[in-house]
Amino acid sequence: MTANLVGIDFNMVLQLINTLVLFLLLRHFLFRPVSGFMASRRERIRHSIASAREKEEQARRLKEEYEARLGDIREEAQRIMRDAVARAEEQRQEIIREAKRERERILAGARRDINLEKEKAMAELKAQVVDLAILGAQKVIGKTLDSNTNRAIVRDFIDEVGKVS
Repeated sequence: MTANLVGIDFNMVLQLINTLVLFLLLRHFLFRPVSGFMASRRERIRHSIASAREKEEQARRLKEEYEARLGDIREEAQRIMRDAVARAEEQRQEIIREAKRERERILAGARRDINLEKEKAMAELKAQVVDLAILGAQKVIGKTLDSNTNRAIVRDFIDEVGKVS
């Protein structure tokens, strides 16, 4: 019995052929479908990641857009408030001006009324003074004088005295 350590025998060739056939069968029926499945799954994952990144980018852009709009809305609200305050101040000033005009109009009317009443009172006073002066002169003289002439003389006298004072 000699031991043949490096020799090739028939069993070994059959095992090699069986292994090769098994490899080819596995490659054809298992490795290719699994590789195709893995490739398609890899592609779906890649596509999902790309889609997620795109949606994330879109969400970021929308967020920035909304923040910009919100800033614009805040600025618009502040502008509206400033305009409202300015309009209110203008209205307040106009009301004050109108009140001053009304006050001046009322004061002018009151002055005019006072002057008219004063002139009326002065005219009544003059008439009474003329009447009293004529009555006093009649009592001093003791006779009735021409009423129209006397009134004209006394009125002229009172007017001159009024101009001096």
